[in-house]
Amino acid sequence: MAGPIYELWMSKPTEAFYQLSDEQRGKLFAKGEEALANVGGKTVIGCSAPWSSDQFLSWGVEEYPDFAAAQRHAELLRELTWHRYFTGTVILGIKWGDS
Repeated sequence: MAGPIYELWMSKPTEAFYQLSDEQRGKLFAKGEEALANVGGKTVIGCSAPWSSDQFLSWGVEEYPDFAAAQRHAELLRELTWHRYFTGTVILGIKWGDS
């Protein structure tokens, strides 16, 4: 697959996230942003949604330069034990007409 890859993510914090201090949460988010930047990815939009869903409290779309970058980002999040702090789902796709 050539061209940009888009990731729709929907998440909900786990109890481990709520046990972090505000400072620790800030550091975790900063590391997540750094991991995204390190693979050449960028956030298209991030949304708060607790008023519309009890399954997912936030969702967003990220853009990666290619599939390898999306894979590498997932690896970096695993190294940060991101899954310990958030549960959810991810869907990858490409723009219509780019296949």
